[in-house]
Formats: sequence, structure tokens, C-alpha cells
Amino acid sequence: MVAAPLQTPSDVDRPQAKSPWLSVSMLAFGVFVVGTGEFVLAGLLPLLSSSLKIAPSVAGQAITIFALTCAVAGPVLTTSIGGGTEEPYWSPPW
Repeated sequence: MVAAPLQTPSDVDRPQAKSPWLSVSMLAFGVFVVGTGEFVLAGLLPLLSSSLKIAPSVAGQAITIFALTCAVAGPVLTTSIGGGTEEPYWSPPW
């Protein structure tokens, strides 16, 4: 069995970002918004449980569901609206 050399696209074939700092700043802003949303929800937990007339432990599940939704939907949305490159944006670490 003969191993063929691995061919990768050259740097010319890859689309280049207009401004890499724009991408980094947008990513940082997204992380800030999601993180702030979770902390605000945790601070409003007593009001949430009293207004819905449920136990605080049950209202705490809203934070868990929100965090799990962000963890699952983030990579899925990123890969689905990525921009059409052939290389995956996200791959599992294994």
C-alpha cells in the first residue's frame, strides 16, 4: 500500500478575513452577552421563583436549560452559517 502525500489548499485559496480584529471583537462581545445573561438570570432567581409561584430549585433549572442550550446551539449555529468553506469550524477534541 503506497501512502499518497497529504495535499492541503494553499494560503491563496483560503478566504482571508478583512479584519481579524473585527472577528475577535465580535466573538468577545458574544461571550460577554451570553455570560452576562446567565449571571443576570441567576441574580433574578428569587424574583423569578416568587412571580411564578414555584420553588427556587425549580426556577434554577431555567439557568441550567439556558446554559445547555447555548452550549449545544453555539457550535451547531456556527457551523451551519459559517460561510461555505470545506473545512469544519468546529471538531470534537477526540
